[in-house]
Amino acid sequence: MREATPRWTVRIREEMAEARTPVERVAAYVCAQLILVRDGEHRIAQALAGDRDAAVLREGATEAHARILEPLITTLAELGDDAPQRTARLLQGLVNAATTALESGDDFDAVTRRAVLFATGAVTALAEA
Repeated sequence: MREATPRWTVRIREEMAEARTPVERVAAYVCAQLILVRDGEHRIAQALAGDRDAAVLREGATEAHARILEPLITTLAELGDDAPQRTARLLQGLVNAATTALESGDDFDAVTRRAVLFATGAVTALAEA
């Protein structure tokens, strides 16, 4: 987990860096994670979760998810979100649900498209509220 997290975080940050606007960065955040799932990177965490030292791994996963959320929290703050950490956790829940859909055999493009629509629609609505 400690080796995989920096790799995931770098890929997410790279995707977000290519975006021109904060809303596009949110879309890139969602897409980058789902690409990692599609490419099998998420299976590492799943395989490790069955390890007999699961409590230690869960702690590592909590730290990993906190690091993964950092660029999203920054982007949400740029959008004027008054609770960017809360919103980031909720958006991560959306990504987690999309991950479950993909791991259940759902279509990558369809799930990714819908997840991006939900995420960008949510942050756009918050910015307008």
